Amino acid sequence: MKNTSTIVVGILLGLLAAWLLGFFNHPAAPAATTTTAKPAANPFFANQPAKINVRSAVVAPVLPPAPVAQATPSTPGAQRPAPTDPQQAEMEQVRQKVRLQAMKNNLRQLATAASQYMLDKGVRSASYYDLVGDATDNYIRSINPVMGEDYSGLIVSQTDTEVMVVAPDGTTVTYDM
Repeated sequence: MKNTSTIVVGILLGLLAAWLLGFFNHPAAPAATTTTAKPAANPFFANQPAKINVRSAVVAPVLPPAPVAQATPSTPGAQRPAPTDPQQAEMEQVRQKVRLQAMKNNLRQLATAASQYMLDKGVRSASYYDLVGDATDNYIRSINPVMGEDYSGLIVSQTDTEVMVVAPDGTTVTYDM
C-alpha cells in the first residue's frame, strides 16, 4: 500500500511540474498575438519597432540587423568618416559616449587604487606600475584601454584633485577625485 501511494504522489507531482512548465496546451487560452509598437522610455530604441506579446505584455525591442564590418585603413589619429544615415549617426554618438564613460571608469579605478595605495604604504604618490599588475601587492589586475589611450605614465599624488588621460585622436577625459 505504501508503494502505491508513493507512485501516485510521484505521478501527480510529475503532472503538476509538466503543467507548470507549460507542456500541456491550454485550448481555452487565446493565442498570443504580436503587434508592433515603439518602446516608450528607452531612447536607445526610440526609432525601433518592438514586438509586444499581448498575452504576457512583455515588450521586446526589435534590434536592427548588425552592420557588416568594413575594413578601413588604420592610421594613428585618423577618425572614422561621419555616417550619412541619421540612425547610424545616433548610434555612433551612443558608442562614443560609452567609450568616454569606460575611459572615465578606468581613471576612477586608478584614482581609487592610488588613494588606497598611498594610505596603506604611507607614501605621497603612486604610479601606474605601483597599482596595476599580476603581483599580489598590486591593487588592479589590469586596465583595458578603450580608444588606444595609454595609462602607463599616470602618477597620482596626494595633492591631485583630478586625473586625466588623452586618447590618440586627441580626446581628453578627466576624473575629479
